Amino acid sequence: MARVDAPCTPEKFWSEIALIGWTDKPEKGFYDAAKARLLRRWTGEFIEAFDEMKDGLHSELARAVEAEEQKTGESSGCGDDGFGDLMNHVIGLGQKEYEASLADPMRVIKRGQAYNYAESFGYCIPYGGDIELVSKGLYIERARRIVENLTALKQSRFGKDFEDLDSLLQLMMRVVNGRTELLQTEGLGDRVKKLREAREARLAQERRELAVLDAQGWLFDNTVSDAHSYLAEDDAA
Repeated sequence: MARVDAPCTPEKFWSEIALIGWTDKPEKGFYDAAKARLLRRWTGEFIEAFDEMKDGLHSELARAVEAEEQKTGESSGCGDDGFGDLMNHVIGLGQKEYEASLADPMRVIKRGQAYNYAESFGYCIPYGGDIELVSKGLYIERARRIVENLTALKQSRFGKDFEDLDSLLQLMMRVVNGRTELLQTEGLGDRVKKLREAREARLAQERRELAVLDAQGWLFDNTVSDAHSYLAEDDAA
């Protein structure tokens, strides 16, 4: 399927918004699933053009709402982050709701007062750098760094203390060789979390010696999580 490419016209923008399917109460997992679909659907150029148009619409609505608040003395009751979520929520609901809200900003103020919005439609929208999340090469490069880190940990005097270290190291070496589908192995996230927690506990006891061995932080956890969310089976294989 051909990807949606720039330019991002208003018609194209609202058409893509409608396809996302945002609601007042998005289900758990909606954000990652929507973002993954868009990363496979949009080109990097369209992502940037879409984001620019969304920012413009966001600013236009925010100005209208703030002017209405000043004029009427009413307030949406939102803090800075909540106010941004409210603007994004209205955009996510589509062209009809956005235009109605722009024509009647009190509509948005009342929505905020009733907390009738969800955090945050913006999480569904990819940014330019996110396009790499569906690239097999990203996971191979991350795996190289993880292998270096795990190898250093294994070779340290603490290596024998970490259960499952050898098995995880062997798995990641296979990922480096192109087997990125292994990152989606059932239960791998729990195994990685267990290793990280054990390493952090040991680090608290032996900070000076283990600090260099813990340099990658959450890289292993995030790599497995991102692969599950964004790397499709046909890309991983």
